[in-house]
Amino acid sequence: MRITHNFSRLYHGAFLKDLYDQMVGSKRIIISFDKFKQALKYANKNYPRYNNTSDLVSTADISSKDLCNHLEWIRRYASEYGISLKIDDDEWERIMELAHES
Repeated sequence: MRITHNFSRLYHGAFLKDLYDQMVGSKRIIISFDKFKQALKYANKNYPRYNNTSDLVSTADISSKDLCNHLEWIRRYASEYGISLKIDDDEWERIMELAHES
């Protein structure tokens, strides 16, 4: 199953753009957004490839399961560099609010 448009927006907006902005803002990287996306795919050794080649599967063709695995890898990658993604911060805040309501 291919990913939905909304899932693609989550991937590009909430994860990649946030990580890119934080790394560029801190001067950790100085490359274009598109090259950054590709670099993350290559860095993730488990990112799917076409027919066991070195050609990376496009996000337009990737399965939801494989994209979820890549998103988890991105979250771990970010945390290794001390970067907290906004989506994680927002979720943590939501969980804490629910806990305080109990």
